[in-house]
Amino acid sequence: MKAVLDHNGYFTGDYAMIGSLEGSIEVESIPTETDRLKLKSYKFENGVWTFDSEHHQSLYKEQQAKELASLKQQKAEKSKKNLEQYIQTHKITSSCHGGIEKQYSATSENQQHLNNMILTTLMAATNELSYQPSWNASGEECTNDWTLEELVQLSMEIEAFIRPLVVKQQAQETAIQNACSIEELEQISITFEQEG
Repeated sequence: MKAVLDHNGYFTGDYAMIGSLEGSIEVESIPTETDRLKLKSYKFENGVWTFDSEHHQSLYKEQQAKELASLKQQKAEKSKKNLEQYIQTHKITSSCHGGIEKQYSATSENQQHLNNMILTTLMAATNELSYQPSWNASGEECTNDWTLEELVQLSMEIEAFIRPLVVKQQAQETAIQNACSIEELEQISITFEQEG
């Protein structure tokens, strides 16, 4: 029987009953553990397999650290996705256009379009070009009767809505990265709904 050991003489879990494996040695038997970490905690010395509990603890801690890092990444991504979903489903109310209160989307795509509209309007004004900006409330068509001041007001109101949410998401992400255990990580809330 052939078994593959790592550079410190610990069993890698790879073996062959027949044939050979690259880097393998001849052994009479292999450990019979079903737990892969325990299996990798057996050291082959002087023709004998010996279980090394300290090495097992080290492997266990390494596995836990990898699992925690992966879960942290998943939870941080979920936090960002939850923020996006919250912004998509929550409109802001503004009376920026003609003093009439309406609902406006604050998604990143709409913010980008709004900022482009403001920039285009500013460039037209700077170059003394005739340009009429347009915008729309949620669920309505664009109208060509917006002023630069109204667009800027809407942009500032969206910023006032978005900033605390981004700060909250960043705090969630910091807490996620600072979590020392899976249990601690699971306790971190990644919602954006108002509490209380």
